[in-house]
Amino acid sequence: MSFKLDAAKAGLENGDCSIADVALGSGLTSVHYMRRVFKRELGCTPHAYRDRLLSERGQTSDGASPET
Repeated sequence: MSFKLDAAKAGLENGDCSIADVALGSGLTSVHYMRRVFKRELGCTPHAYRDRLLSERGQTSDGASPET
């Protein structure tokens, strides 16, 4: 499971792919299952994980920089 979770986390770092594409590409069987794994292992949803990564980089989920 650790390999699949790591692959999903890496896929989410790239804001270009949908969460469904990341789930299937990482070997998780569905978005629902990916959500359960993230909640159990990381304490957040895949969407929240991606948003947190992007906010740390100063980006938004659509790839644009937030207005200041």
